[in-house]
Amino acid sequence: YIVNVLSKADLQIVVYHTSSITSIRDDYKALYDSLNIKILGGYNINEVGKAKFVWYLYKTFRQIGSFDYLHLHYVSHYICPIIYLFRKKFRQIILSYWGSDLLRSNKIKRRLTQPLIDTCHKISFITSDMQVTFRDYYGEGHDDKCQILDFGNLFFDKIDSLKTEYSKEN
Repeated sequence: YIVNVLSKADLQIVVYHTSSITSIRDDYKALYDSLNIKILGGYNINEVGKAKFVWYLYKTFRQIGSFDYLHLHYVSHYICPIIYLFRKKFRQIILSYWGSDLLRSNKIKRRLTQPLIDTCHKISFITSDMQVTFRDYYGEGHDDKCQILDFGNLFFDKIDSLKTEYSKEN
């Protein structure tokens, strides 16, 4: 995504990594360095605990400047309330659901993400099924900002066709 999309534009990119920065693969670190991408964060929730993780997140967002775009690639119930507090620092907020952040959510997690979902500018999904699930959870009031982005998931159609060809009995 960074190489094929973001690096093609004239952007200053800052990555907030929600896990330990030492867990980033060396080839990614080298890529970030070559593209002058700054990495922030690096607090693993399992290592520091939930309260400290949220506090460190709050401190980081309080200190960063304003940005044109914030693109959240994991819509976490821990992160969304903090971003919502600092939403005025970003001209546009984009949320991308990749899977478990939506499919494993519960009512409490959805309530914590709701304010950011209501105020964000775009919401993307990798499959139409995920958009349907999102609509079931949050209602139809967000359809105008929802979009399906196919990042090379063409194999899903093949898997679906195989599911209809073969059953447990075959």
